[in-house]
Amino acid sequence: MDQTKQLYPNSSKGLFIHFDLRCPGVKERLKLVCDGFGDSAHVEYVDAAHAVLVIRPGGALGARR
Repeated sequence: MDQTKQLYPNSSKGLFIHFDLRCPGVKERLKLVCDGFGDSAHVEYVDAAHAVLVIRPGGALGARR
């Protein structure tokens, strides 16, 4: 079983975007992008300087409805 299914057993594929929070303006950009996808996206922090935005399939369509 792949690691994605272990972490998200009820989910099919998703999009994972890595953010380096040490770069200027990245925290604001991360919040803006995450808010744009609504309930279809969430942020997971790897450590204090890195985050991953997880977007589930159909996220853009769900946010527009």
